[in-house]
Amino acid sequence: MYKPDEITVIDNFLPEHKYKQVRGHFVNKNYFWQIGPSLYEREDVEILIDPKLDCQGVSMLYYHKGKNDLSRLKPIVPILSKLKVTEKHLIRIKANCNFCKESVVKSGWHIDVDPDIAGKGMTAIYYCNTCNGKTLFKTGEEIDSVENRLLIFPNYMAHTPQYQTDEPIRVVINLNWVLDINDKP
Repeated sequence: MYKPDEITVIDNFLPEHKYKQVRGHFVNKNYFWQIGPSLYEREDVEILIDPKLDCQGVSMLYYHKGKNDLSRLKPIVPILSKLKVTEKHLIRIKANCNFCKESVVKSGWHIDVDPDIAGKGMTAIYYCNTCNGKTLFKTGEEIDSVENRLLIFPNYMAHTPQYQTDEPIRVVINLNWVLDINDKP
């Protein structure tokens, strides 16, 4: 399905009825989002966005260093199952809701995992809706936001969202996992 050292894009990742269930759960006016900055200042993060524009909805579904309510994973079980990723492999899963901007804006170059485990796993972005937003890589690749698309890449690759200008929201599920459970922090 993917190689651990390459960027992989899989369109129509889930069967239509499962995609609609995932989308219906997260792209929903009643879904609870915590509002805050898209990135926090860290040594390894290069923030590109004006702080007054930097706001997104976040829903943490799983974090390996926290107490997790595994029922929060239920809506994305079809994604995890198809990827063959189990709880023992997980580092973090969160849903992001990016808000529309008037012009093209990039958030900031970052990796999703602690630098000490970068290179030991994968990151995936599942796109819940289509818009003109993108995922950009510091190496130059650009991936369009297309509903039911899964983007998988090595977790050491710096990337950033490019916010959309054509739709009110851009909703993605961001997954991070280790390849070798013996290396899990």
